[in-house]
Amino acid sequence: MQPLTAMQNEMRRALSCLILISVFLLCGSATAAWAQQPGAIKISSTEDVVIAFYKTGGAVPAFDTWIKQREPYRTTPVAKRPEILAREQARLKSLYRAFNPEKNLLTIKSSVIARAAQYQSKEDPEKTISQLEMRFEAGAADYFPYDFMDERFAVVPQDLAKHLKPPIMAEQFDYLNSVLENGKPVTLILELRPLKADMEAPFDMDGTGGGVDEDDGKGQWLFLTDIASMSVWSKTGTLLWEYTAPWYITPMRESLLDLYKEKEPAE
Repeated sequence: MQPLTAMQNEMRRALSCLILISVFLLCGSATAAWAQQPGAIKISSTEDVVIAFYKTGGAVPAFDTWIKQREPYRTTPVAKRPEILAREQARLKSLYRAFNPEKNLLTIKSSVIARAAQYQSKEDPEKTISQLEMRFEAGAADYFPYDFMDERFAVVPQDLAKHLKPPIMAEQFDYLNSVLENGKPVTLILELRPLKADMEAPFDMDGTGGGVDEDDGKGQWLFLTDIASMSVWSKTGTLLWEYTAPWYITPMRESLLDLYKEKEPAE
């Protein structure tokens, strides 16, 4: 490998600065856009979740049954039903093929009560610990239930309880303490990476009420996931706080890394 020339080093530094500037501009514009248009975040539908469950578990759903037991097939005149069946088959199969459990995430939206809190450290009484504390409006929960046709699917984020009480910096505490209204709900967005779909049998939760909005003991198909990112938004669409798992490379960062690789001078 030949040593880099002074010009190549200068080009590399210039490219690095360009990427950093691009990150700043893109992040700023993205935050502003989301703040102005909170509805632009695509939330996974129940159908999305169930398709992801089957794809993660390596099984193909009975799409014909799905179609024939739902709208618009059920209310379509008999003569036009073959057309609806073919169209819906193509749509569902396309969604199934497109979802990649190793690359794609599920996006869940929920309402939480959040507050910024500070405590005295037990190990060091002179140290103050700051954290963001969130709880679901529906009560304590460790999974998200989705009812689809006659079945229920439970999306289980790993270590959800711990993620609902993340540590924050003192500057973040001051900001959050000033904008979070005590007892007022805010919006929580979670991006989840599929890990495992339990295809053996529905799990009997025994009506423990452990899920968000869950209110009965119906057996549920368990869908284990990992938290890739979390963000808290005001009801008016302002981003208040966000977290990204160390292992997760956001699409924006991945694009910039690809750009760097393409533009990096040859050594």
